[in-house]
Amino acid sequence: MKVIDAVVSRGRADDLEDFAKQEGHRAVRLADGDRVVLRVTVEAGDPDDFISEIRDGLRRESEEWEHYATFEPSAIEPRNEEDDRQSEESVAGTDEVEGLAAEGATLSRSFLVLSVLSGVLAAAGLLRDSAAVLVGAMVLAPLFKPIAAIGVGVVLGQPSRAIKAFVLLARSLALASGAALVVTLLTAEVNGTALLSLRTGISPFDVVIALAAGVSMAYVIVRRDAMAMVGIVVAASLMPVAAAMGIAVALWRPDLIGGAAFTLSSNVGGVLLGFIVGLRFEQLRVTDSRREQVAQWVTRRSLIGGTVLMLLLTAFSVWTYIRASDKADEEAAVPEQIDGKPVVGTLQLEDGTRVLVVPDDETIEDKQMVIRAEGHGSTPSE
Repeated sequence: MKVIDAVVSRGRADDLEDFAKQEGHRAVRLADGDRVVLRVTVEAGDPDDFISEIRDGLRRESEEWEHYATFEPSAIEPRNEEDDRQSEESVAGTDEVEGLAAEGATLSRSFLVLSVLSGVLAAAGLLRDSAAVLVGAMVLAPLFKPIAAIGVGVVLGQPSRAIKAFVLLARSLALASGAALVVTLLTAEVNGTALLSLRTGISPFDVVIALAAGVSMAYVIVRRDAMAMVGIVVAASLMPVAAAMGIAVALWRPDLIGGAAFTLSSNVGGVLLGFIVGLRFEQLRVTDSRREQVAQWVTRRSLIGGTVLMLLLTAFSVWTYIRASDKADEEAAVPEQIDGKPVVGTLQLEDGTRVLVVPDDETIEDKQMVIRAEGHGSTPSE
């Protein structure tokens, strides 16, 4: 249920009251006189039509004191099954979603502090191979609102707000990465962990997860499902990957840096693309006719550019994944020994032939190596 209080003139109140009844909403006057306080209760469905009627009228011509406010009651008694059913069908209006986006594009001290602290926790979780600590870093990360601000700014035709929120998102990820770098440099002994490998590897599954998280994020915001919001924050969190990049830089591992950079870019692109698609699917629409053409132009080009980028990233990740799988199969097919001697490695000849390397004489301290081609006998000793 959504409640709208409008403080307007008597003539405007009469028009709004008639329109509310036509839309099936309840309307009651809390105060009557030259300044009317009209309360409209939207029990189910999308309140945007009625809110647009108020907004358009006030923007065309209004007194300084005329305004409206929307809110949700914290408690409703007595309740019945019909009220519960209608409450479940209620969705967030454009004003509510736009307000969330406005918060997400604002830089604050708490945003900076949480970015650094979540980076520290993510680094600790990756270095200690602790999934519990990593989940804590994901929940602490203040990235939900900036991501929402980017997507909502694109769909509602506010490119400047979307760009501002994207800069804010990049700043938060950079702070987290820098914090992870410092933590790694201060750690006495750093060993590779399974969680770190997952965040620095290239896999097409990361793209699928990011897209699904973005679509789910849009659904959660529009449907106001607070219970599912924590799960989406964890699924769409980018902090572990940013922290993994900081760790890779501290260790100066170009291979890990490249993998983390690819994973971070694909995750950011996937979440944003999925979020924009989800908002379009949930029919979030522009209530200001002056921004409608801008919104369509920005949304269309964002979807096209995002789709092309994600297809390229997905193709590269699939190719990398297939190569890694083939290499793993080849390594698994190497026998443990040949002619009674242990296989200590493999070599790739110029013609593409793969050969096995075994010790020539195990009694010699500096073992002379003999290269044996599979199925082709021995070659001269090296």
